[in-house]
Amino acid sequence: MQLRFPLFLMFLLCWCAPAQAFSCSFSNTGIDFGNVNLNSGGFQTATGTFTADCAGTAGQTIRICANFNAGSGGASTSGSPRYLTQGATRMSYDLFRSNGVGQSWGSYTWAYSARPPAISVTIGNNGFGSTTQTIFGRLYNQQGALPTGTYSSVFSGSQTQIDYGLAPSFSCSATLSARAQNVPFTVRTSNNSTCTVVSSTMDFGSRLQLDTAIQATNSITATCTVGTTYEIGLNNGSSGATVPANRKMRGSVTPSQTVKYQIYRDSGRTQIWGNTIGTDTMSATSTGTAQTFTGYGLVPPQPTPWSQLYTDNVIVTITY
Repeated sequence: MQLRFPLFLMFLLCWCAPAQAFSCSFSNTGIDFGNVNLNSGGFQTATGTFTADCAGTAGQTIRICANFNAGSGGASTSGSPRYLTQGATRMSYDLFRSNGVGQSWGSYTWAYSARPPAISVTIGNNGFGSTTQTIFGRLYNQQGALPTGTYSSVFSGSQTQIDYGLAPSFSCSATLSARAQNVPFTVRTSNNSTCTVVSSTMDFGSRLQLDTAIQATNSITATCTVGTTYEIGLNNGSSGATVPANRKMRGSVTPSQTVKYQIYRDSGRTQIWGNTIGTDTMSATSTGTAQTFTGYGLVPPQPTPWSQLYTDNVIVTITY
C-alpha cells in the first residue's frame, strides 16, 4: 500500500532595513587648578576638555549625555558646591557648563537639579564625527584658612557615566542604556603657603620745631595660609640710611635737608624694626586670617631743618 501526501513548499521573501550601527568613545582630561593662592580674595579658575569620537552612518546625529556626579569628595546638600578633599578637610569648588557662571555641570543620575550640557555629534560622509566640550572649574574664595597640601576628587564608576544614542529618539534620563561608559577623571589642586601684606602711611604731622620727640604709628597687615610661619621686615628706607636706627626723611624741595626718625616693634620704642630675620624682624604663625602689626615711629629731638615736606619710602618684606 502506498500513502501519498501533498507537499507544500513555502518561501517567504522579507526585506528588512539594515540596522543603524553606531558607536562612540570618550575621553576627559580632568581639571588641575595647579598651585593656588586662596588668600587672593578672588576665584581660582581652570578648564578641562571632554572629547567624543563617534562612528556611524553619514548624516546620523548622536546625542551624548555626559553625567558628572559629585566625585569622591562629595557635594553639599544642594549638589553645589562640590568638594576637593585632603583627608577630612574639604575645599569648595564646582564644575560649570559655561565660563565659571550659570548652571553647574550635573548629571541625570543624581538627586540634584543640575544637568549636563546638550552635546551632539553629526557623522560626516567619511563615517566619523567628533566634538569637544570645555569643562569650566572654579575654586571658591574665602578659603584662606585651609591648610596647605594637595586636594582632589576622583570621578570613576557611577560618578561619571557617559550615555549616548541616536537623536531625536534617544533621550537622556536616569535609566542608562547598555551603551553607557565610565570615563574616569580627576580634579585636583595644590594649596601652597602664600602670603600678602599691606601697610598704611606713618604720618608724623606738621611741626614748627623738632625740639621735642614726636611719635606716630602705622599698621602692617599680613594674610597667609593657615599654619605658615613668617617674618616681616622693614628696610632702611630710600634716603640712604645704612642701618634701620639711622633712617631719615628727605626734603621734597631740598633733598639735602633731612629729618631723622626710627620705627620700632614695641610701644616702648626700644626694639628697632629692621630687615634681619631672627634679629629685628616681626615673626608670627598664620591663623589663616588677617594679622595686623603696629609700627611705632619716633622722630627724636634734633635741629629743625628748613620748612618743607619730608618723606621716606620703606619697603615691607614678608618671608615665609
